[in-house]
Parts: sequence; C-alpha cells; structure tokens
Amino acid sequence: MGKKQPIRAVLDTNLFISGLFSSYGLVAKFQQLWLSGAFELVVSEEILEEIGETLQKVYIQKQLRLKP
Repeated sequence: MGKKQPIRAVLDTNLFISGLFSSYGLVAKFQQLWLSGAFELVVSEEILEEIGETLQKVYIQKQLRLKP
C-alpha cells in the first residue's frame, strides 16, 4: 500500500479574498478546513499575482485596515 495522497484544492482569488472578510458561511468554512490541514491549498503563479493585485486595491486595503 502506498502513502495516501492529501486532498488538494484550488481556491480562486474571489474565494481566497472573501475568506479574509468573513468569519462565518461557506467561505469561512473553507478557510477553517485549510488552516486545520484538512486539505492542501494549490495555487498557480497567476492566482498569486491576482491575489497580490487585489490586495493593492484601495477599498480592499481600507476594509482590511492594511497599510499601502
């Protein structure tokens, strides 16, 4: 028997960013499962770039109280 492969999931930018704003609901549940190690998050270079660009938007920075 081989080693069991972890569950892998790809969350798009919308789900990833939405998880930063909500502590309840389906998106928050995905975030909790990821942080607990229930699945391995898989991202591409393009998704990482899009997340970075989204986090640079002024309205996102204001809502998350981020410094530019």
